[in-house]
Amino acid sequence: MEWMVDWTDKTWRSLQELAEIAFPPEAGVTAGSLQRRARRGLLVVYRPGKFYISNLANVWDMIQACQVKPTPKPKLATVDWRVPQQPPPDPFGRTEAEVSRDRLEARLARWKADHEEDKRKRAEERAAKMAERKLRTKERRRAKAREVYREKKAKQAEQNDR
Repeated sequence: MEWMVDWTDKTWRSLQELAEIAFPPEAGVTAGSLQRRARRGLLVVYRPGKFYISNLANVWDMIQACQVKPTPKPKLATVDWRVPQQPPPDPFGRTEAEVSRDRLEARLARWKADHEEDKRKRAEERAAKMAERKLRTKERRRAKAREVYREKKAKQAEQNDR
């Protein structure tokens, strides 16, 4: 059976009808498929009441938007991977090992500088918190000493009253 559809038809239909008209049964396109496309913004639909409606022209626009264009296959490698390849020459005449060592040293130096900066910041924060903590501890101890002194005085006054 040849599948012929008039894509210029602008009659409003439910998504179920559009799925049946526009796509062959073996394509597996349902009203749910069209509704998912509408949620993604690929199909223009209207919802005047409970159901979504659209037309064949909008379905055609969706089909054009969803078209998968073939991409050219990448060329097969012409270089034999079993043969060792020479790296591009260094403009300064260094060997590959020297270049790798220099890159590693530069990366380690950056990491160490960042690490030292973080360490310094943590130490500053700790020092600021420590001064505050010492002050609170000192105040707490003084308050406790005052309380003990008051209790001691109260006991002495009580014994003197007897």
